[in-house]
Amino acid sequence: MLRTSLKSIGLVAVVATSAAMFPGKSANATNGFLGICTGAKNCGMAGAGVALPQDASSGHINPALMGRVKDQVFVSPGWFHPVRSLDRTKAVDPFNYITEVDEKSMMENFPEGAAGINYRLNDEMTAGLSVAGSGGMHTKYATPRSLAGSGAGETSVRYRLGHATPNLTWNPNDWSIYGVGLQIGWSDFKTNMGTNNNFIETKGANQTETAWGLGLRIGGLWDVNEKVTIGATAATPTWFSRFAKYNDLLEGSLDTPANGAIGVVYKVSPDTDIALDAKYIAWGAVFPMANTPRKTSGPGGGFGWESKPVFTAGVQHRLNDTVTLRAGYNYGASPIPDDKIFANALFPAITEHHVAAGMTYNINESWEVSASGFYAFEAEQTDDGSGDQHSVIGEGVRVDMWQIGAQVGLSYNF
Repeated sequence: MLRTSLKSIGLVAVVATSAAMFPGKSANATNGFLGICTGAKNCGMAGAGVALPQDASSGHINPALMGRVKDQVFVSPGWFHPVRSLDRTKAVDPFNYITEVDEKSMMENFPEGAAGINYRLNDEMTAGLSVAGSGGMHTKYATPRSLAGSGAGETSVRYRLGHATPNLTWNPNDWSIYGVGLQIGWSDFKTNMGTNNNFIETKGANQTETAWGLGLRIGGLWDVNEKVTIGATAATPTWFSRFAKYNDLLEGSLDTPANGAIGVVYKVSPDTDIALDAKYIAWGAVFPMANTPRKTSGPGGGFGWESKPVFTAGVQHRLNDTVTLRAGYNYGASPIPDDKIFANALFPAITEHHVAAGMTYNINESWEVSASGFYAFEAEQTDDGSGDQHSVIGEGVRVDMWQIGAQVGLSYNF
């Protein structure tokens, strides 16, 4: 009876945390517009962990990991601080569309986080729910990106994204686990960007619109021997409904891209694990992210993003029975080509190199607390003017971004 009550209380806590977290979520450290990590433990290793079970939010990374997570409730709120600048002082600007100014985005502090609950059904199966604010972007400038078009706003974009992943795992033997999760996506969007044909402010007029989506994630975990474990996961796109108010700006629904990852964990010693992951994000298969920004006729367009791999390395060391230390590095090339920078000036997802560190303190057999922090090194890109009309207009426009952030995590094993 007590165990059932604790499970119910845990589920309520996860749902309540998720409801509070999602409306404020704009991203954590990012590969494109997707966060690099999930929860304080995984974030302490910069996202490395496709083959490393950590907590009840791990089902968001690879559902098979939940097969080695205890009966647990986990919550992990965080803080994200991206600093973006948009420099138009060196714009070639052949049509006098651009005000030559260098300024920072006024939106710099955001909540983020993850949560989860896991429950062992029997010796072979678990059921869980992993929730994460998965990504997004929010910029707001005092000066419009361009001055073309009557009534053009051209100052702000906000996109927020979260996923809840109910999951099941099956453990047929002592060396393998298989998992599946339904990806339930939530997002909202608002902007006053100009439309692609004439830069006149979109008919959405900075009104918030919400979209829901569905996708599927599968995963596996295999012990090669006592020292080596391999993990793999793949996800379909999370197919979202369209932001209908913005169909003059966005061609198609803003789906979360299909992605896949493989990881290996090597146990250097009983107390030290090294994790290496390789991931592929199919930005180039998602409309409107992959569409060319400028269309010669008709409404809509895209951002011109390209599919990219991501590489992550992390280490965790159990210092003693109470303290575990973590560190990690994440690299993912910018998905935005140099001739698409002006088109993405309000959505500058260009950071590439990230470092992170973290720790866990075991209070007792039931409770533990974790913390982590990350830094994304400053990145900048300049439009080279070699692309479509956006690029010709915006040649010489430069975007710049760096990021810091932190997470805390609390888990209860019941």
